[in-house]
Amino acid sequence: MITSSPQAEEAERETMRLKIYADSLMRDLIVMEDTLTRAQAIHSSMKPDVLSPIPTMWTVGCTISAIAVPVRALVGVSIAGAIAGAVSLAAPTVWHSAQSKSLERNASKLRELKSAIENGADLTMYADYLSHKHFGTLKSIAAEIKASRERISDDSS
Repeated sequence: MITSSPQAEEAERETMRLKIYADSLMRDLIVMEDTLTRAQAIHSSMKPDVLSPIPTMWTVGCTISAIAVPVRALVGVSIAGAIAGAVSLAAPTVWHSAQSKSLERNASKLRELKSAIENGADLTMYADYLSHKHFGTLKSIAAEIKASRERISDDSS
C-alpha cells in the first residue's frame, strides 16, 4: 500500500482542480468561438442599405435647396439637412464595417486565449480582454487557474 504525505495529496487535488478549471475554460472558449463564427457568417451575409431612397432624396433635395435658394437663413438649414442626409447614408456602411472588425478582433483574441491555455501560458496578460462584463466568469476561472498553478509550484518547491 502506498501512502503519501498531506502535501502531496493537496498538490494532487490542486492539479486536478486546475485541470477541471482549464477544461471548463477551454469548453467555454470553444462555445464562444463557435458563436462568434456563426455571428460572423450571419453578419457577412447581411449587407448594409447603401442607397436608401428616403435619405438619398433628402440629401439631394437639401443640397439642391442649399445651392438654388438665395435666402441666407434657408441655406444654413439646407446645408445642415444635406450633411445629416449624407451622414445617414454613410452610417450603415460605417457601422457594418465597425461590427465586422469587432467580430474579427474578438475571434482573434479567443484564438489567442485558447492557444495560451493549450500551451500553459500565464493568463494574466489577457486580463483586460477578460475584464469585459461578458467574460467575467472566464476571468474568475483564469484567476483560479493562475492561483492553483502558483500553489502547485510553491508546494513542489
